[in-house]
Amino acid sequence: SELRDGFPQTAEKLFEFDAIILDDVEAEFFSRDQLALFNDFVSRRGGSLLMLGGQESFRQGGFDRSPLRALLPVYLHGDDAATPVGRLRLSLTRDGWLQPWVRLRPTEEDEQARLRDMPEFRTLNPLSGVKPGATVLANVSDGRGQVFPALVAQQFGRGKTAALAVGDFWRWALRRE
Repeated sequence: SELRDGFPQTAEKLFEFDAIILDDVEAEFFSRDQLALFNDFVSRRGGSLLMLGGQESFRQGGFDRSPLRALLPVYLHGDDAATPVGRLRLSLTRDGWLQPWVRLRPTEEDEQARLRDMPEFRTLNPLSGVKPGATVLANVSDGRGQVFPALVAQQFGRGKTAALAVGDFWRWALRRE
């Protein structure tokens, strides 16, 4: 019900929230003024922004041509992004192991078992690179052993932004009882 009138049009309304999660929404969904509000929401208010890798996210959603690209911890420009081959297996980086919101089990053994038992991914949004100061928390590796950033986060002003480049993260819920 909070968004029954659409995405907030003013900082006052947007600043009532703690975080924004974008998934499968194109940049064109937002007005230029709303896109500008994202910057203030994160940098001034100290809010968090997470972009999930759905089909209409990142470059495919036109965010490489929007003001939002400056907030993301990854580069979206160019066609120089490598393409993975085959299924993708997620693993945590050293920094990912240190974050309780990334590492979901109390012991390393339990977390390794969780990751090992999860289905493999098939879709990764192409990224041109990781921005200086950003931290890669998880990678995916493909059938050839190539490693690609999957979860990247950074401090941005008073807030934080993160990007989950995996496009079919929903697969992890398929084995739920």
